[in-house]
Amino acid sequence: MNILTIAACAAGAALIAAVWIGRRRARRARVLRSILDRADAFEERLQTCRRRLADVPGLVAAAGEDAAADLPGAPIDAALRDLLAHRLWLREHAARASITALEAADAALARSLADLQRRIEQLDDASADLRHAIGAAGGSP
Repeated sequence: MNILTIAACAAGAALIAAVWIGRRRARRARVLRSILDRADAFEERLQTCRRRLADVPGLVAAAGEDAAADLPGAPIDAALRDLLAHRLWLREHAARASITALEAADAALARSLADLQRRIEQLDDASADLRHAIGAAGGSP
């Protein structure tokens, strides 16, 4: 083998390694961006759920039921604290976490987000049904 062949092989190997490292970094960046985007969406939906739940005691009172006790906001507050803890973990450990672990976290967040969206839709449906019942009974909402 002559020196040019060896140099060409070394350059080819270096190029392959650079492409592989670049793709790996791009994949990690995509997954992290997805996690952060989903976390933002999850937080926004938790706030939406909080606002919608705040309307329920008034609807119940308008229906003539005892609404003295507000619905507890503790589960939403706990979810927001948990989300913040995960964001802090990401800030501290994302660079060292395996891509597999990050992809699993992204998938879990996607499932949680979809579940929360379904629950918000159920809450909206129940609120709409209650408003309709109040309206049919001659109430104000």
